[in-house]
Amino acid sequence: EWWNTLHQGATFSLTEKPAMPAEMWLPLLFTVSGFYCFFGVVLLLRTRLEVLRRESRTQWARAEVQRSLGQTP
Repeated sequence: EWWNTLHQGATFSLTEKPAMPAEMWLPLLFTVSGFYCFFGVVLLLRTRLEVLRRESRTQWARAEVQRSLGQTP
């Protein structure tokens, strides 16, 4: 069937052995895992920043910003 020849088949499958050698898919797995960890950290930091920005007029937010900057309130 012509639509199966347009694109490469699945490289990874839960039921079959990977189509690429371990020397290639292990670094790929570590890189993807590292990217997800990086994305999670950036997402949490950005969420924290947005909460502090929205609550910037409250005392607790000002104290948190000063604590983060190493200043005493």
